[in-house]
Amino acid sequence: MVSHKLVPYWFRMHEAYYADEDDYWNLQNLTDEYDEFDDDSLIDILDGFFDEYSDIDDDDDRKRTFEVNRYESDGDVIEGEIKLGEYGIEADVYDTVEGERIHSHRKEHHSEETPFYFLFYVPSTDKTRAVAVLKQYRARGVMGELFRRLKEYISQYDSDDEDTNDIVCEMKPVYTQDAEERITRADDFKRLKFEGTQELTPVEEHADNEGATDVDRQRVSRTYEIKPTSESRWSPDFVQSFMPDGNWKYGELQKDEFDDVKLEVEEDGSTITFSLWNANIRMRRELDPSNLNMNGGHPTADSLSPKAREVADIVLPPESDGPDDGTIL
Repeated sequence: MVSHKLVPYWFRMHEAYYADEDDYWNLQNLTDEYDEFDDDSLIDILDGFFDEYSDIDDDDDRKRTFEVNRYESDGDVIEGEIKLGEYGIEADVYDTVEGERIHSHRKEHHSEETPFYFLFYVPSTDKTRAVAVLKQYRARGVMGELFRRLKEYISQYDSDDEDTNDIVCEMKPVYTQDAEERITRADDFKRLKFEGTQELTPVEEHADNEGATDVDRQRVSRTYEIKPTSESRWSPDFVQSFMPDGNWKYGELQKDEFDDVKLEVEEDGSTITFSLWNANIRMRRELDPSNLNMNGGHPTADSLSPKAREVADIVLPPESDGPDDGTIL
């Protein structure tokens, strides 16, 4: 199971009640767009925002802690690391070296923190949207906690009328509709995942009972995987045959039994997973820890930095310049 991923988002701003493409604000000239701003650049605003959260923010109602552990900005890019924590549950800890359990080692007031890398970049060719790249650990990410606080921070520039919300911020996942292009560009094909649901009757005595009630039945997720053997290599034609309009010449695929087919490919040294059946493919880059510097089971921010720049390059249009190589951390 891949634990660490980089997920890209588009960040945009506009005045309330306007949402046409021409209405999105220039993120490097914000004072002309809305004169309440103190800074022209989104990066400068983010600099102030991250500085405000350089001390622990303890949300006692939701039992969450949030802290910008470190960050740096340079021109059109800002990157760093957030520590997101959760508390409110007491837990034992088992020492696998000493072979003993430490009872109640984690107290209810101990916030278990996870580091999350972030990068924001405003391209010079399209200044109306920034690309943000955030680290995800397993199924957990920092986007919700980050965006909620960022919207609140930017709202301080709103008009004095408390009932008026003049500034609208958007932070949406990056999607691509070009699955065939990604298949062609892939360096290698790793696996196909067939995902669906199935209705089961979990109670054994009801297994052959057609009168079993809805309480006895449940729908469960199921996943089937196939991958090349060590002696074989899939061709693009073989992979494309599993797309909705594909022709699988090796047999008949009962598509009504599955909800989605996902393809895992290797591209530029990293693993990318996307759907073959869903036209809106949410982008994410899966990371191989062996290619990163690790600390406490998590990739270090400075080793994630070059990978995040690669993700930004992938999602930006071809005519856009990506962030400079390397890291500013």
